[in-house]
Amino acid sequence: SSGGCALVIATLSGEAMSMEFPVMAVSSANAAIEQVRGRHPGVAVRKAGAIFHAAHAQETARRDMELISLGSILGIATVMLALFRSTGMLTLCLSSIAGVLFIGTATTLAFFGEIHLLVLVFGASLMGEAADYSIQLTVARIGAGTDQDWLARIMPGLRLALLTSLAGYAAMCL
Repeated sequence: SSGGCALVIATLSGEAMSMEFPVMAVSSANAAIEQVRGRHPGVAVRKAGAIFHAAHAQETARRDMELISLGSILGIATVMLALFRSTGMLTLCLSSIAGVLFIGTATTLAFFGEIHLLVLVFGASLMGEAADYSIQLTVARIGAGTDQDWLARIMPGLRLALLTSLAGYAAMCL
């Protein structure tokens, strides 16, 4: 067969930056391309468009976020075991991280109905915050000995840490 070409222009109805749409659209396009290749072996296909870039960017960001999350959890676990030599402390820290992830996921789904990629990336950065507060509370409790007012003494510092974190995240939202 002689070389020929065809131009396919498609208008998609969906949000290019949603979590599912670009991946589904590219998957459908690739399935159609495979059907064409089955009928016309040797056909060359070139793809262009924002949807292909969006799908690739989402897959890359998802992979990066998973790697950063895994690295964060392993790093936190290693530091916790090395410093405190206690699986109880590690369990407390990982429980607070799990709680934050659960509450954040539930809240996001309740308000928006789906989880966007940016929320996942943003949430990965909060894992360190959750671990940090667990460590601060535990160290303060250990250092307090028999002092019953230990929590009242550290609350101003924890409030300040929370406010600066919230201010930083609010600034990122602007």
